[in-house]
Amino acid sequence: MLIHGGRDTTVNPQELERLVAAAPDSTEHWQVSGAEHCRAYFADRQAYRTRVLTFFERALRPVPNPMTISQKDRQQTRSRRTVLPAESRALMEEQDAPKQEIPAAHRKRTMFHAFAMFTGYPRAYWYLLFGTLINGTATFVLPFESLYLVSVRHLLVSQASAIVALYGIGSCVSALLGGVLADRIGRRPTILSGLVGLTATTFALAFIQETWLIALLTFLMGFWISWYRPASNAVLADLIPQARQAQANSLVYWAYNLGMAASPLLASIIVPYIGYTILFCADGIGTALFCLLIFLGLPETRPTATRSSMHSVPQLKQAASTSGIWRNGRFLLYTGLSFFLTSIYFQYSSTLPADMQLHGLDAAHYGLVISINGIVVVLLGLPLSHLLTRFAPFKALAVSVLLLGAGFGLTALADSLFSLPLYAGSVLVWTIGEIIFVPVSATIVALLSPTTERGLYQGVARMSWGLSAFAGPLLGGLVLQQWGFALWIGCAVLGTGLAWSFLLLGRVKNRAQLNEEALPSSANALASKLVPSPEMEMYLAKCGKSVLTDGKRKAKTAAS
Repeated sequence: MLIHGGRDTTVNPQELERLVAAAPDSTEHWQVSGAEHCRAYFADRQAYRTRVLTFFERALRPVPNPMTISQKDRQQTRSRRTVLPAESRALMEEQDAPKQEIPAAHRKRTMFHAFAMFTGYPRAYWYLLFGTLINGTATFVLPFESLYLVSVRHLLVSQASAIVALYGIGSCVSALLGGVLADRIGRRPTILSGLVGLTATTFALAFIQETWLIALLTFLMGFWISWYRPASNAVLADLIPQARQAQANSLVYWAYNLGMAASPLLASIIVPYIGYTILFCADGIGTALFCLLIFLGLPETRPTATRSSMHSVPQLKQAASTSGIWRNGRFLLYTGLSFFLTSIYFQYSSTLPADMQLHGLDAAHYGLVISINGIVVVLLGLPLSHLLTRFAPFKALAVSVLLLGAGFGLTALADSLFSLPLYAGSVLVWTIGEIIFVPVSATIVALLSPTTERGLYQGVARMSWGLSAFAGPLLGGLVLQQWGFALWIGCAVLGTGLAWSFLLLGRVKNRAQLNEEALPSSANALASKLVPSPEMEMYLAKCGKSVLTDGKRKAKTAAS
């Protein structure tokens, strides 16, 4: 009998395919969704006991000597060995639900294995992906709002920049709140309310004339976007097994960028002939279509109960509930490191065009160079997302931050080499890093977060992105103004240091493992009054913990 955890980070759950293929035909296999390495027992103790005892009863039942029994008796013996109690069959059918099965693309390798990344996902995932594609294609306000404010509303460049910066502030304000609501009221209502608010805000921006109202609506746009995105990331963590989350996030990221690649082309057609009002209305229509797809195809995915060891140990459950996100040191450290990572990344929108201008290149050259980013994402997004399944998340993140640091570090050579080709090469390098780290970051947040608090953790991660979008360009501009190309050397050095930090952080045990290893201490507190169960004795003995009750200790002391 092979028992494999669905979130096993020691042995990839996809390897269950090879284990089953190598085992005899009579081998039974069971993949426990959400369980770490050797932690299937603590995912659902009752189901584990029933299933394992049933397996032993069936497999180890004595069989009479085949030389002394008839053919009829032999058939009856076989039938008795395959009969399971009704209660056991019900538990096994529950544990063998489709969401816990290995996708067909991973069970059988065919000549179409290159398309395996598109198979095995639930229907709700495709509603979310196509909605993201539509939303990305109809994203017109954010890229063109500053041009709209200067050319149509006749604001100064500094005023337009200040208004656009309010988007980042709104994003920081709502990220945490949206994550909390995703855990409290559910993913679906949080996403729908955010998209409805974003639709109304976008349509209002198309017709509002007053500057202060435009500033307020820009703030609300950032507010509503960060309101629903933590819930959207939590949905992916709810729907997709951990082994495929990086790939699933990569497909969503690729779909969004595919739409963003078409967005400027559509805008260049709409603005000269129709104007900005229709352009912003088209953005609102795209958001409304996204909302409609979520309403029709996305059910509520928020877990209603956590199947973990905390159900059996009330003291441990209480300790975990009071600890909270702010005592999860590994996640907080990851969030802090991610702040510096994204601060490097957001230099593309602020200091990079400023540096190009210092080297005699204008906005047209910047547009040409930055277009490489969208082209590379569309061309390499899918192949790289397929490769992500072969690497541990923290190792992939370390590679991505090395590429980001190296890509921006190449910009320092613009003084001594041809500027335009060098800028294009640097964008190519850090874009590959971007393709890796954006989906992997969401996967790591899901890996570090408890099942019932995924929205909260995604919200805190999203808030970190908003802060870096504000602080990164600000600090980068100051460094570029004072020390010039030292900014890009600093990006390369910081990227190298962050890569080592992420590798070391990947070796630290995650929160679920720490909670499970806290189980023996909680059990020992109960052991002074209660006789531990045989299962608890076996587990504590494996961990090297004492399981002696007061009576056993006294007897042992008296004997000694």
